[in-house]
Amino acid sequence: MTKDKTDSTEDLMARVQLHDGLDAWLKGKGIDAALKAMNESAAAKKPGRVVKRVGKALGDIFSSPRVISWEKGKKTVYCSSMTRSEITDVVIPGSYAIPTGRAIFQTDLYFRANQEVTEINASTVSGIRQEALEQLARIRGGDDEALEAKMQIALTLARIFQTGFKDSGLPEDEPRQFLVPYEGDALVVISLPINRVEFDEEMVGQVALISRIIPGDEVSSDERSLLDEMKSALTREGHPGAEEFGKMIEIRARPVDPSLF
Repeated sequence: MTKDKTDSTEDLMARVQLHDGLDAWLKGKGIDAALKAMNESAAAKKPGRVVKRVGKALGDIFSSPRVISWEKGKKTVYCSSMTRSEITDVVIPGSYAIPTGRAIFQTDLYFRANQEVTEINASTVSGIRQEALEQLARIRGGDDEALEAKMQIALTLARIFQTGFKDSGLPEDEPRQFLVPYEGDALVVISLPINRVEFDEEMVGQVALISRIIPGDEVSSDERSLLDEMKSALTREGHPGAEEFGKMIEIRARPVDPSLF
C-alpha cells in the first residue's frame, strides 16, 4: 500500500522537536556550556577539536556544528535547529493577518569569537507551514527521506532570502508577501515579525514563512521573469551584494493576501 502524502508530512512533523524545547535550552544552562566550549576552543590557532567540543555541548538540539571561518580575530562556527510549533506562538501578534496552524521552523546558531570576546547568536530565520509541506509532498513526491531533503532546500532558500530584509528598507514590524523560486515552482513567502536577540541586542526581526507553493504551470510569465532574476541572486555566484539584494526584495514586496494561507 502506498503511503499517503499527509501521513508522510505528519511523520516528518512528529520527528521534529518542539520549539518550546529549543526556547528552554536557549534560556537554560545548555547555551552556557556551548559558549564555554567555543570559548575554550577559540584560543587555538586551528579549529581542531572545536566541532567535537561544541557539538557535545549542543547535544541533540542542533545539527553538527561546522566552522565558517577560523582566522586570527575572526572565528565563526555555525549550526541549525529544526523545531515545530503553532505559528502564532512564534511570531509577534498584531493588527495584521497571521497564518494559523503548525509549521516547522529553522533556527540558526552562530558562535563568533575574536581576541577579546566570544558571542553567541540564535535566530529563527525561516519556516514552512504544514499545508505547504503537504503541497511539497504532492508536487515533488518521493519517500519520507526525500521529502525532508526537499523541505530543507526550501527552508534554506527562504533563509537566504531572509538575509536581505535588513537591507531592503522595509519595516521589520510589518508582514510582506513575496514569491521565491524553488526549482520550477514558486514559494509564497510571508515575512513575519519575530522577537530575537542578536549578540545580546534585543530587536524585532523577520522570519520568512513559506505559506504555500505555486506549481510551475500556474506561474505567470511576468512572475517567471522576476523568479528567474531572484533564482540567480540566491546563489553565491549570482548574488548582487547586500545593497542590491535588498533593493530586489523591496521592489518585490506585496501586501499579504490571507486567501493564500
